[in-house]
Amino acid sequence: INGSPVKQERWDMRDRLNKAISGFEKIAYGLNYVSCIVIFCMMILMSTDVVMRYVFKNPIGGVYELVENMMLVAASSTYAWTQIKHRHVRVDVIISKFGPRVRSIFDLIAYVVFAVCIAFIAYYQYLAAMTNRSIGEHTSLLMIPIWPFYLILAIGMTVFLIAILVDVIKSIFGVIDAFSGKLDDVQKVDKAAAAMAAAEEELHED
Repeated sequence: INGSPVKQERWDMRDRLNKAISGFEKIAYGLNYVSCIVIFCMMILMSTDVVMRYVFKNPIGGVYELVENMMLVAASSTYAWTQIKHRHVRVDVIISKFGPRVRSIFDLIAYVVFAVCIAFIAYYQYLAAMTNRSIGEHTSLLMIPIWPFYLILAIGMTVFLIAILVDVIKSIFGVIDAFSGKLDDVQKVDKAAAAMAAAEEELHED
């Protein structure tokens, strides 16, 4: 894209950010796979327990405790990837009636508020993990320490927060581009980047 030095600098910055974002998305994608593995293990464990309980009358002890903590790991590992793919619930019945400039401002405000909320959750989950570690809280049957699972949730929420901050950065660029009259160029670039990301995802799935 040819143009003024300021314009070229802006696109260079966007390119560097896109590379950093691409690296982060690979991490989030890996965490999503961790969630899939944990869910598969949960399925095997629960199915085995059902067979042992009703066929052999010898249930596996502590299954509920294991599944409860595994669910926490599985859920917290998917938040960031779901945010990257924009598959969290989003209600835009009213916002969709406005033009690109107004929508870009609303998106930025929403992501900033969202990021603040998730930052508080991540921080207090970390405090909960440290508190549980200090008091030695554990499950009642298997005596599994609880604090590592609180810490996993805090880490998952932190990665989720980073994903939201990525959208904050994209929204800032969206506002700048919308008000500088360059929205069409940005949309073309974003569509091309989305198409490349979809192609890479298909290659990973194959």
